[in-house]
Amino acid sequence: MLLNRARPIPIESADGKDILLFVKKDESDTTFTTYSSDGSELSNKSLVGLGSVVIGDFNQEVPGEEILFQNNAKIRIYNPNSGTVIEKDKVTGTPVGEIVFEVPIE
Repeated sequence: MLLNRARPIPIESADGKDILLFVKKDESDTTFTTYSSDGSELSNKSLVGLGSVVIGDFNQEVPGEEILFQNNAKIRIYNPNSGTVIEKDKVTGTPVGEIVFEVPIE
């Protein structure tokens, strides 16, 4: 029997260490909970709506990685280290957390 439960996602904390993110969705909300490696709860934030989640460094002014949450209407960027949420209008395309281009050295 397959259970519907949150799976851990590694995310970089403000000090550069990995913490574990769990994303739980109910009928109308999405909840983001982070835990330290010793199991202590670090943050808990619920956002209205259901949508896609991408992890990345979307706000370079705040240390640590953020959670980009996109639904049909808005994009929200949540930093579990600072507790800040930035809301933006939805854009078309696919959100990415980081793109690395290798430049050949001649």
